[in-house]
Order: sequence, then structure tokens, then C-alpha cells
Amino acid sequence: MSPTTGWILLGTCTLLVLLPSIALMGGWIPSVIRHRPGPVRLLGAGGAALYGAALCAFLPRVAHADRDIVTAGEYGAVLMCAVTVALAVAYDVILGPSWTPDGAERNGVRCASDR
Repeated sequence: MSPTTGWILLGTCTLLVLLPSIALMGGWIPSVIRHRPGPVRLLGAGGAALYGAALCAFLPRVAHADRDIVTAGEYGAVLMCAVTVALAVAYDVILGPSWTPDGAERNGVRCASDR
């Protein structure tokens, strides 16, 4: 990967992953998930971990680091991706099912399938 490609990917990840993650950790709730109350800060932390994975994967390559450092960065990226998945699963487990078969209200909100 060329350094230019690495910088472009880092800039894209900063705009598309890090900034919304910081906003989620700050308490902003996007309209897509506003109808389901839940711990959105977990999603923000997951996004920040995903951005950390991008840093671990791209920065050693951009800096032309040794092969061992690049490999360590790849292992770090895999670990950060695992943290992201764990936080997303924790969010989903805490929130519970998004629908009920009988169309009942859950947490005072009608099911999305009944709207």
C-alpha cells in the first residue's frame, strides 16, 4: 500500500468512524436508533475501537516500519475489531429483542413492524 492510500484511508476513517463515535459517546443519538432506548455510548466506544483498529493497521505501513512492527499492528487491529464486536454484542444483549411476536409495546415503544 502506498503512503498516499494510507493517508486517504485514515482521513476517511476519521470522518466516517471517529467523529460519529465521539458524538455517540457524548450523548448524541441518531434518528435511526432514537426509537429504541439503549446505551448508545457502547456503540460510540465500539466505533472508537474500530478507529483504533484502522490506526493499528495503517500507521505502521504509512511510516514504512519494519515487518515485525507491521505484523504487530495487524494483530492489534484484529484485537480492536474483536473489541468492537464485543461492544456491539453487549449493546444488543442489553437492549434485548427489537420486536415482539404479538405486537406489544416494549419499553413504551411500538414495534417497528407494527408501524
